[in-house]
Amino acid sequence: MNRYIFIYSFVGFLSAFSLPDDIKMKIGVGYNSNFLKLSEYESQNVLNSHLILGDSNTSDSPLLNGSFQFVEELSIIPIFLNVDMRFSNFTQSLNKVSYSTNINISHRFGNYRWIKFGYKNNPKIYLRMYKDKDRIGSPLDVVDFKYEKFFSSISFPIYKKIWIRGQLGMATNYFNENFTEFDLKQNEFFIKMFNLSFSELVFSPSFKFIISENITFNDGLISNYLDRSYEEYVFGNDLTIFQKNRFFDHIKSSIGFKLRNYTSKDLLDVLHSNRSHKEYSIITKMSKNINEKIVVSYYCKYLNRKTNGSNSYIENLKSFNSFEFGFDFLINLTDELYDISY
Repeated sequence: MNRYIFIYSFVGFLSAFSLPDDIKMKIGVGYNSNFLKLSEYESQNVLNSHLILGDSNTSDSPLLNGSFQFVEELSIIPIFLNVDMRFSNFTQSLNKVSYSTNINISHRFGNYRWIKFGYKNNPKIYLRMYKDKDRIGSPLDVVDFKYEKFFSSISFPIYKKIWIRGQLGMATNYFNENFTEFDLKQNEFFIKMFNLSFSELVFSPSFKFIISENITFNDGLISNYLDRSYEEYVFGNDLTIFQKNRFFDHIKSSIGFKLRNYTSKDLLDVLHSNRSHKEYSIITKMSKNINEKIVVSYYCKYLNRKTNGSNSYIENLKSFNSFEFGFDFLINLTDELYDISY
């Protein structure tokens, strides 16, 4: 707790010297067809699904989200401070409300040349209801975890307007007291290329490699005899087209592929041994500038996970798909705040 107080106090101290150079607020609404990521097997099992739904009546939900972001170029030292605070609320469940804070400090030392350090904190991410294996005969209980990440990155050009960003990160997922068997420590490597050679077209392929260690494996509890460690490979590509017309000023499509391999070799561990899954995602977003201060965007997302396991039951239990769509408004508040202040 003292660490969080220090971080927020430090940010407040830095931003107090002057008004931020850029202040933006975003609000949006949407709909998700499977916000708890239930498998088809779970959805068809009426009794089981009812318990898994927790305080929700259905597996789909409307969605409210928003963010507040400010960027400040500090005059004391040549760095940029970027603070981004976000929230999302799946209104079908009181548990499915999430808040996150992202703080980035960066220094520019040339064209397409940056050094960045960042911190991300999400104090509570709700997943679903699950059975606590350490309590005999216990009912399903809330599963949520705290996510915290530190990272550093460097960007540099490789040819004309083509540049890349490399990033190293360390993250932790700490679950609530009933589900500490899922606690993870993660090391991450990420690289992304940006191509600005074309005035109306930008494409950005990326690759991420994550090693997740189950830090509570074999620590003595009944539920900890399973090793939940895994390795993950993520491939993606963003394609942005800038073309003004009646419906949008630019359109961005992101395609992602994720391969996760669990490292357990215990043949008695039916849930994790020889288990892997492939996850495909497609996101398309169209944006239109209403005026100099307001941008409206429409988006849709599709996510599909196909699991391979030691038997068909595990494969059916851990596979799912979901669809989400919505729109949001991005509002630039900087000019208005300057008008009020001066």
